Amino acid sequence: MDRRLQTVAADQGGVFTRAQACRYGYDDERIQRMVRSGRWHRIRRGAYTDRQAYEGLGALDRHRILMRAVHLSLGDRVAFSHTSAALAHGFDLWAVDLTRVHVTRLDGGAGRVERDLHHHVGELADGDVTRVDGLPTTAPTRTVLETSMIVPVEQGLVVADSALRMGAVSRERLRELLESSREWPGARDAGAVVSLADGRAESAGETRARLAMSDAGLPAPELQVDICDRFGTLVGRVDFLFPEQNTIVEFDGKVKYDGTYGEPSDVVYEEKLREDRLREMGYEFVRITWADLGNPARLAARIRHAFARAEARRTAAFTR
Repeated sequence: MDRRLQTVAADQGGVFTRAQACRYGYDDERIQRMVRSGRWHRIRRGAYTDRQAYEGLGALDRHRILMRAVHLSLGDRVAFSHTSAALAHGFDLWAVDLTRVHVTRLDGGAGRVERDLHHHVGELADGDVTRVDGLPTTAPTRTVLETSMIVPVEQGLVVADSALRMGAVSRERLRELLESSREWPGARDAGAVVSLADGRAESAGETRARLAMSDAGLPAPELQVDICDRFGTLVGRVDFLFPEQNTIVEFDGKVKYDGTYGEPSDVVYEEKLREDRLREMGYEFVRITWADLGNPARLAARIRHAFARAEARRTAAFTR
């Protein structure tokens, strides 16, 4: 690729347009040859990127590339919104469709759905639009609420929890905006998300686990609880604590074992020691993984069995 065009693309998040390519000596026939040869990848009409770099990207980064291509086409006539805005703000996303970019029209344009672009219409008040990495984007509170209106509650809650955890939104502000948006399509699902949202969930996995417990009718656990021994020494912080049932639930997303917190073997050993100490203190312990979240009924049964074991232990101790 022409070095000048490479520089232009780098400044635009890896994307360049047909007009920019033509400016540096590429006519339409040459552009098509670059695409057919596999050197360039056509993102959408009139927008391209380096194919080798594109092939190495995951779904999130490919969506970001598509957003850049949309912005080169539509500019500030639209604001990125819904799931696209959630991605721009860095909120957690889980199992959402990223094949289509979401925008809200700022120029009075009509709403419509294209192959790779969903145009929404709606009134945006002062403060409803901000800029993220140079892109006009709906503000965090509106982003969370609107995302929750177009995705299932579980996916919406993942976004809301992460936004709260990051301090990008507050539950009070979410409630205020929800109250003024009761007539919007999807407001009921958004209301469920706002009522359940809790920024103490530290990952999408913890959010999903908490929702699975709630849907199963389990009592609400306390989140991110420090547990100390009888001498006041901290034994560990646990993800979920059911205090009346003397049961701890930990979500194991394997992040602890990627080297971030030290050698994986050392981390596993320390985790075992911590779990052993908690069991010695009388707690039942349930460790869950991403795979467990695919079977909520079995997960709930495991937790109830832990409740039963704790109760049996308590009864035995009482009758001694």
